[in-house]
Amino acid sequence: MNMEMNIMTMKLKTFAILIAAAVLACISVAETFALPLQAQRDTVRQSLVHAVVTGRVTDSGTGEPVPGANVMLQTADGRALYGFTTTDSDGRYRFEYSLRADSVRVMITGFNIRKAWRNVPLVASVTADFQAEYERLQLNEVTVTAEPIRRRGDTLSYLVDSYIDTLTDRAIGDVLRKMPGIDVSESGQIRYNNRPINKFYIEGLDLMGGRYGVAVNNVRARDISRVEVLENHQPIKALKDVEFSPDAAINLRLKDGAKGSLIATLSLGGGYKPWMWNGELALMLFTGNYQMMTTVKSNNSGDDVTTELTSFYDAFAKEYSQLGIHTPATPDTDRERYMDNLTHAVSINNIVRLGDSTDNDNTLNINAIYLHDRQRYNSSSLTTYYLPDGQPPLEIDETTSATELSDGAEFKLRYNLNNEKIYLNEQIAFGAEWNRNSGSVLSDGTPVEQAMTVNPQLRLQNDLRFVKVLDNDIRLSFNSRIFASSLPSTLRITPLLYPEIFGYDQNAQDAVQLMDSRKINTVNTVFLRKEFHGGFGINFAAGADADFQGMTSSLAPSGTDTAPDSLSNDMDYRSLAARASIGLSYRYRSFHIGAGAALSYNDIFIRDNIRNSSRSLGKFFVNPNISMDVEITPNLKFLASGAVINTLGAPSSIYSGYIMTDYRVIGSRDGDIARGLYQRYNAELRYADALLSLFGSVQASYTRSRSNLMYGTEYIGSLSRIQTYSIDNVSQGWSIDGKIEKRFDAISTTIGIPVGFTRNWMDVLRQGEIMPVSTWSLPVGLELSSRLAPTIFLEYYIRYVRSASEILHTGPEAAETTEVLTPINALHQRLRLSTTFFKRLSASITGEHYLNDAISGGSRNIFFLDTSISYKARKFEYILEGRNLLGTGTYNQRTYSDITNFQYLYRLRPLSVMFKIRFSLG
Repeated sequence: MNMEMNIMTMKLKTFAILIAAAVLACISVAETFALPLQAQRDTVRQSLVHAVVTGRVTDSGTGEPVPGANVMLQTADGRALYGFTTTDSDGRYRFEYSLRADSVRVMITGFNIRKAWRNVPLVASVTADFQAEYERLQLNEVTVTAEPIRRRGDTLSYLVDSYIDTLTDRAIGDVLRKMPGIDVSESGQIRYNNRPINKFYIEGLDLMGGRYGVAVNNVRARDISRVEVLENHQPIKALKDVEFSPDAAINLRLKDGAKGSLIATLSLGGGYKPWMWNGELALMLFTGNYQMMTTVKSNNSGDDVTTELTSFYDAFAKEYSQLGIHTPATPDTDRERYMDNLTHAVSINNIVRLGDSTDNDNTLNINAIYLHDRQRYNSSSLTTYYLPDGQPPLEIDETTSATELSDGAEFKLRYNLNNEKIYLNEQIAFGAEWNRNSGSVLSDGTPVEQAMTVNPQLRLQNDLRFVKVLDNDIRLSFNSRIFASSLPSTLRITPLLYPEIFGYDQNAQDAVQLMDSRKINTVNTVFLRKEFHGGFGINFAAGADADFQGMTSSLAPSGTDTAPDSLSNDMDYRSLAARASIGLSYRYRSFHIGAGAALSYNDIFIRDNIRNSSRSLGKFFVNPNISMDVEITPNLKFLASGAVINTLGAPSSIYSGYIMTDYRVIGSRDGDIARGLYQRYNAELRYADALLSLFGSVQASYTRSRSNLMYGTEYIGSLSRIQTYSIDNVSQGWSIDGKIEKRFDAISTTIGIPVGFTRNWMDVLRQGEIMPVSTWSLPVGLELSSRLAPTIFLEYYIRYVRSASEILHTGPEAAETTEVLTPINALHQRLRLSTTFFKRLSASITGEHYLNDAISGGSRNIFFLDTSISYKARKFEYILEGRNLLGTGTYNQRTYSDITNFQYLYRLRPLSVMFKIRFSLG
């Protein structure tokens, strides 16, 4: 105990010098910048030389080749690094670079190998052989501590054992959340340096095909030795060093004991209140040529297992019905606090490497999911719509009870060939989903029953991408996507509100909205790129797209044979596009810039079969773009981009007959075809220093959008009627956000500070009048995780957000006044303390606090307390969990959306206790 107290005292004292450590980190960063910049100044005046440096490392005593020796290519003074490699089985190495220098230094090092180097002239071909001499090592008492993070080129390697708590960290996602520079959401989505990753691998194989949240939340942390971050990852090998990627990928490296053996985990749990269960089964197998992961999960305990089925890349397109029952917006607390669910989820994932390849370049994937999900919601809300000058705000008071029930399945089959000369990816996906939703709303004292069905939605998608290296300087590629869907849906509202508006008898009992949407589209592009000496490149692209859609709808009381034309639609849409583009690029060492322009012709034809009318529009557009990325130092990168995009509105957004999308929302979008001009500009600075365990990023963006149409809302009591108006309007906004994160290895502590600011301007059309509106939001936070003692771990999170909306009013004689709606200050903080006893017993306690100072008529402060106790005995783990121990029954929330204010009161899950047994095999 005294030893632990001494350790804790030492660590607490160390916190007092964090500021000094940060200063030293900044000094180190400055020094890191200085060396490569000086090297660049020293070489900028030299002519560009394309050189191949080769050699062989042999044993000075025996003459035998030395495999695995480290070889570095440096500047002549040895102060900056050009490249790094290791010798092969025959002791040979090879570098190929285009450099501005008259000489370079080649250095060899290695375990027990005496460091040696040689300066050689930089010519087209140069050979530098070495005879390795070995140093005698005197090893008495040696303690070897592996570095938690190592960098090798564009790859960062995190040592899992440096971050894991073997008793409390079950899935690899638990450990990833502790690693500096990496953020993981509850769904399993990973962001590196505040940017989503573009691929997720296990031993170099893309098993999950985009749904990697299943792996993040289920792969055992103890089976992973290292987590690799592949910066600037280009998944297509034929485009490596040609097409720049700003995104990173994650690769999990398994421990030897986890390779080739079946891994199984089974968890069963039961609890009260209410009576609830929770069951999970996960099966995994990872071999050199085959990987498999299957999960089966079922619970009614509030655990959200649906979000981990989200596809974060290679997404399968999905259509959404315009119809829906009225449900409350979900609160900003954890879903387990309020989710009343019944969920069954199955995920099946397989990948096999075909042939004898060892480069992962010939694989076949099969991925499938099934989801049955029932969600119940209970809340009351007060919605305030701010109206133009002289009109009091419209308030709608609702008490809502709703049930959403869905059954869905998806299946994907993918073949992938990926090597340095050719890339072929062929994927076909099929999906089906049924929805049966129902509920009741007490709206300003009037009871309303609602029911909605989708029966079923069918989707089919085929994706093909082909890339061929014609020679070392020319690449040809072809991309094609074909997508088809059918979406029939029905919404029934009882009783029929406002029958006089629809022209029906006052005695009508209900309203039935029918809608059937059909779609088939294809997008096809041919791309040719040519590389020239000196770093220049040029690319040409041509494409053709087609989109055919149909939509029918009717709104009438049940039992009515036909609906009037004003409440009916029978629309056919056709959209055709032809595209051609050219782009130029230049690359010099770590600097790259590219610019281009796309010329397109878009033609839209719309036919209204009920009104026997049609309209069409054809337009030429030019869309320019520019991008730049600079590696200022190996740790610091700058990226910037800009684009101007002209659009024609989706043809399916135009229809003449009214459609009821909600029990109190109807709309008609009869008007011109939407035309838009969108501008986007971004700049980003990233820093990642493995030696200092210091990561940071800051992004700034500006967007501007111009459109010829506005969608205005007219309020008739609680009914919202949406119509289209031909009014030019502009919306714009800018944002800046960033995060800095530092790991202090001496005290096993990681600190992160996220911050941001967003400002937007737009026009809102209500009651026939335009209301200029601006909104802003300022979030700032702190994230802390620390091992206070060998058996005590602390996590703390706090986030503060201040937001507000402003309305510009025009009064008499064009006088303008600004109405600032009451700002909302929201605070969320969470503290978790966990500890272990006797190496088998662990316990944790978690406290949460939410504050929303805009709440009226309820508590502004909400508190939660949870705890868990776990005992491990060989392959079994026994867990007792207690949730909401304070018995908090409701959750208050108030938010703004433009100039609409929402205040909700949600019913939460009650105090509950659950006992689980986990079994692990393999």
